[in-house]
Amino acid sequence: MTAPTAAQFKALLPEFTSETDAECLVWIGVATAQCNAAIYGTKHLNAISFLAAHYMTVGRTNPTPTQVGVKAEQLSMSSTAYGVMYLQLRSRVAIGLGGLVWVDPA
Repeated sequence: MTAPTAAQFKALLPEFTSETDAECLVWIGVATAQCNAAIYGTKHLNAISFLAAHYMTVGRTNPTPTQVGVKAEQLSMSSTAYGVMYLQLRSRVAIGLGGLVWVDPA
């Protein structure tokens, strides 16, 4: 499965329609590297979108993907509504897989 387009991202999360497509695609790329399609299945695009939205929101204080990538382990996913939506989705996927989800550390 591929990453969402900027248009798909903005359709799911219309509060980001004022962002440029290029800006959205940068963060979608960062989030795509963190979301395994085999785990998220049909919810893969949602997982990427929620995580990208979280990074974009956090990125307002840490403006580059490199900074967010370095600090990602330290950031609380519950610090934004999008992080919470991502965690809820991840939890539902984990339950669907019997509660066992392997997270690729790469």
